[in-house]
Amino acid sequence: MNILNSVDVGFMVSNETASRVGVLPWRLSKTKEVRVMLVTRPADEGWTIPVGDQIEGTTSQQTASRMAYRAAGVTGDVGRDAIGDYEYWEPADNAVNRLCVISLFGLHVRGTLAPWPEHKKWRRRWFSIEEAASKTKIRALADFLSGRFSLPGLSQ
Repeated sequence: MNILNSVDVGFMVSNETASRVGVLPWRLSKTKEVRVMLVTRPADEGWTIPVGDQIEGTTSQQTASRMAYRAAGVTGDVGRDAIGDYEYWEPADNAVNRLCVISLFGLHVRGTLAPWPEHKKWRRRWFSIEEAASKTKIRALADFLSGRFSLPGLSQ
């Protein structure tokens, strides 16, 4: 049974939590600056990362790799461990919001495809980490990007 609660967030919420996998594609620029790729829908102004439900029969790392390939058209090496988690309230179709917890994996980009499987649904762009934090409308993602985290395969 799904119980609805009215809490101090100002909207109806579900006690159900959605667990998702997200991927942060990254590369080094010629000047050795870390650049991250964000995606957006053509009609939207908000930038985000590829995120999706865990694909049955795959690991979280494999799911992250597939999300990067489909939504951003990039391939590369996914880190063994998540680089962090963030959560946000996701609006649902029935006007009830639910908490989404995103396990975020870094993907060191080795190849960029054009076109890619979902190129008609998504635009992609490279940003500095600071720019990326300022471009996303998801506050928890912006806070994550503004914090300190380690990317797999990057000596810091």
